[in-house]
Amino acid sequence: MCGIFGYVGKGPSLSILVEGLTALQYRGHDSSGIAYFDKQNSIKVFKEVGGGENLKEKVNLNEQTTCGIAHNRWATHGGAN
Repeated sequence: MCGIFGYVGKGPSLSILVEGLTALQYRGHDSSGIAYFDKQNSIKVFKEVGGGENLKEKVNLNEQTTCGIAHNRWATHGGAN
């Protein structure tokens, strides 16, 4: 089982994406990730075993971006990655 969602808007998208992952934790998960465009329009990708709480340590929530996508995954096969 997994959850995936995105955000495009004028708000602080990284905070919104991490909060969304935390809200989806009730569904069960073993890994999560976030991808977004930085100021130079390059895609940044962060993946972590565990949920949105673990991503908070890797992602600079103060970075300015208004577009991103996030997911969490419950591995039914393969490793938790």
